[in-house]
Amino acid sequence: MLGEVDEIDLVASRRLQLAAETRGVTGLLLRPPAPRPIASAAVTRWRLAGAPSQPAPSAPAPPRWRVELARCRGGRPGRWLLEWRQDRLTEVAESTAAADDQRSATTRLRPMALAS
Repeated sequence: MLGEVDEIDLVASRRLQLAAETRGVTGLLLRPPAPRPIASAAVTRWRLAGAPSQPAPSAPAPPRWRVELARCRGGRPGRWLLEWRQDRLTEVAESTAAADDQRSATTRLRPMALAS
């Protein structure tokens, strides 16, 4: 299940979470950035943003994304810099990610709730 909304209340997010769980599917709910966190029944809460690509000498640079797991029931939050290489996502080394953080300090992350 996939949906995009401007806002959702706790009851509606719980219904989405239960529907996804009952059907055994992953439910994704995309929301725009909010000035403060909004309560939801999501099992996980992610923030995604584009990140600057590393310059490539002879071809376009592979696209990158800043990914943050902001909330995870029973798990640990984390942050990753991912790059699309050879038909799959790969994590970029920490030293490269730290340099990119300085260049992309103004990048805003978009929240995404996941119910499964």
